[in-house]
Amino acid sequence: MERGVGFGIDIPPLGKTDGGAWEYVIELCNLTGMDPWINVPVSADTEYVTELAKLFRDNLGSSLHFYVIIKPYLWKCFLNSM
Repeated sequence: MERGVGFGIDIPPLGKTDGGAWEYVIELCNLTGMDPWINVPVSADTEYVTELAKLFRDNLGSSLHFYVIIKPYLWKCFLNSM
């Protein structure tokens, strides 16, 4: 079974319930021309963040910008101030 994500793009399910592959995020952004905004877990170590940055650097379209949020509680503080 495949699940459509719009724009005529079908991405197969991963068969897991705890998240998806970053490669799918990159592929979807490249296909739609949209900049990725990703949330990196606060518990991620330096090696994880470095390898993730390399993955996006090497595979994301050159016209796209990559945005990273590392501290998710900042969103809560921001939303509470509105």
